[in-house]
Amino acid sequence: MRARANSFQVCKQYILQGLGIGAMPNQIICTNELLDGSIVPVLPDWSVERMDVHMIYPFRLSFSTLISAFYDTACEIIVENSART
Repeated sequence: MRARANSFQVCKQYILQGLGIGAMPNQIICTNELLDGSIVPVLPDWSVERMDVHMIYPFRLSFSTLISAFYDTACEIIVENSART
């Protein structure tokens, strides 16, 4: 059986139910599970290829406070997780 999910939370549930393995951002999604041993690394020397991230928003919104807050938070998360790899 093969399953796919567009949510890391769903993927994590598949893994916890013993349905297989998955590529996960371990530092964000699986920290507690890695610590308690309910999820274990299978291929610790393998990693997913890095990818560019682009932010696209409607021009009419300018760079609103909400978009600015999202952008700042996203950049912090990306930088923090890049440093961990």
